[in-house]
Amino acid sequence: MEAPPPKSSWTPGKLLLVGIGMLLIGTFAIIGFIWYFSHARLKADLADLRAAGLPTDAVELANYHNVPVGVPDTTGVWVGIIDTVTATSQDQVDTMMELPVVGQGPTPIPPPVTEWAQLDAVEELLAKFEPELQAARAEVGVNGQTQFPIDFSQGIRTLLPYTQEIRQVARLLLLDAKVAAHRGDDARALQDLRAIFTLSDTLRGEPLLISQLVRGAIHADGCEAIIDLMPHCNWSDDDLAALQSSLRAANFREEMAHAMHGERALYLTELSRMRLGPLRLRNMQTAIELFDYTDDAFDGSWAEMFQKGDEFNEKLNERRSGTSNLIRLDTAALQLAPGIKTAIQFVATATARQCCVNAGIAASRYRLQKKQFPDSLADLNEELLGAPSPSSTELIDPFDENPLRYRQEETRIIIYSIGLDRIDNGGDCESQEVLPGPTDLGIVLPK
Repeated sequence: MEAPPPKSSWTPGKLLLVGIGMLLIGTFAIIGFIWYFSHARLKADLADLRAAGLPTDAVELANYHNVPVGVPDTTGVWVGIIDTVTATSQDQVDTMMELPVVGQGPTPIPPPVTEWAQLDAVEELLAKFEPELQAARAEVGVNGQTQFPIDFSQGIRTLLPYTQEIRQVARLLLLDAKVAAHRGDDARALQDLRAIFTLSDTLRGEPLLISQLVRGAIHADGCEAIIDLMPHCNWSDDDLAALQSSLRAANFREEMAHAMHGERALYLTELSRMRLGPLRLRNMQTAIELFDYTDDAFDGSWAEMFQKGDEFNEKLNERRSGTSNLIRLDTAALQLAPGIKTAIQFVATATARQCCVNAGIAASRYRLQKKQFPDSLADLNEELLGAPSPSSTELIDPFDENPLRYRQEETRIIIYSIGLDRIDNGGDCESQEVLPGPTDLGIVLPK
């Protein structure tokens, strides 16, 4: 009789444990493999950005935020002006609240040569800030740039106190320009307007989206003031040419592209603080992928820019609404995704406004020479437009890349862009007291 075969020591329980062990080892090996290559890829991507001279963290962003060599550093001047203007007493704050532009006083301000009930009160307030206003006017023509102190280490919670407070200086200059026009001091009104654009220009190198939005808002205030005051001020051709020079200094495309590089560094700084390694790596990698769209988003034609913005939003929405959301590791990066489409729309709007107002000034210069407005915008040459480039490129509407629209009516002319809705509404570009407000964007000048 044969002996029974030896009993195997590999019981089902042991086999299960070995299987589980092998599975865990394989899983950790895969995770380690993915971790290694993800880390290597992120390291390479960061190295590529640095090689291109672009910042990737708070320290590099602080170095990136500087005044270029050869450009006057006017930080100290503007910090002094802003600190004095914002260090107002409670009595001054109460007074300002009752006045237009700087407070909640009645608007719109009556046009020059008409009664303005608050004129004396406004002048009394402005007299207290005259040294600061004179200092601001003195910066016209300096072509300087600021480097306001910013602590980028705070990531997306970074505060921009000077960038926000600079608007109060712009409001005082705007209010003073209105007063000067009422008093017939056209030269002072001109300098106030040019100082507003100079103030806006100080932010051109600040590498953050919010800074460029503030810069654009101040620039827009200057444009609106030109529209309001040019029909009432007796400015010479040289005066108007100088105003054009200040108006045209902004290059919103280049400045927004520069700001997006700073935004990427700020987001990477924030995401690098995530404690769990795989989450940190994945979110930083996703942030780099998303911001890659910004590297050329502001290149090419306007139509290409708008297309890039739409494509970015589509891809972002697809990733946010994907079926893998339950196990998505890069949710933080997707939620912090850059507003590329919004930035493109801002750039187009600011550029369209700039072109329309510049064309309006050129038309006024034409009238000074010819005693009438031009029959068409084609009559405006490079010299009248203050442009070193072909005049045709200065008269293009960013929203459809057609020439700006020009209408002559019995009592006025209208130069306009079709605006964000990309619909020609016949030059409806004057402010309205009720919504929806103007649908086109441009300038209206009385004959």
